[in-house]
Amino acid sequence: MLNEATKANLRRKSYYVDAVQMLEGEPLFSWIDINPTELCNRRCVFCPRVDPDDYPNQPLHMSLDLAGKIAAELRDLSYGGAVVLSGFGEPTLHPQFGELVAILGPTCRLELVTNGDTLSPAVVRSLVDAGLDYFVVSVYDGPHQLPLIRQMFAEAGCGEDHSCECSCCQS
Repeated sequence: MLNEATKANLRRKSYYVDAVQMLEGEPLFSWIDINPTELCNRRCVFCPRVDPDDYPNQPLHMSLDLAGKIAAELRDLSYGGAVVLSGFGEPTLHPQFGELVAILGPTCRLELVTNGDTLSPAVVRSLVDAGLDYFVVSVYDGPHQLPLIRQMFAEAGCGEDHSCECSCCQS
């Protein structure tokens, strides 16, 4: 049986996945995952990075020029889907993550999947202001994190007006 958080996540994604945008008679992609960095600060058992010999951390980052090219092409397509910053790295470890969000944010719905370790109220607010629409914070350390995460989003000014959400809070 699906819990309410999973159902809410499926409804959120279905808005973008189910709305098929056509381009010259062909369906256009509606969900783009971008891995902006090859760095992570954790070693989760379900991730290939658990073994650094198989999948080492590397200081490889998406360039802002490439982000600009992607944003321009999405704008040219009048893209109506979502872009998700995620991957096998922790996106917020990209050294220019705020700028990356500012480049991509105005062109589409922009989401972040993060372990939340680098977030603070100021960082959350700056990312929302730069164009981030939705946060998916993975609660790996346990449910005791939820009140702290909710407080952080409230302090960022995102709790009451729902200008951003934390998927972990939809339990």
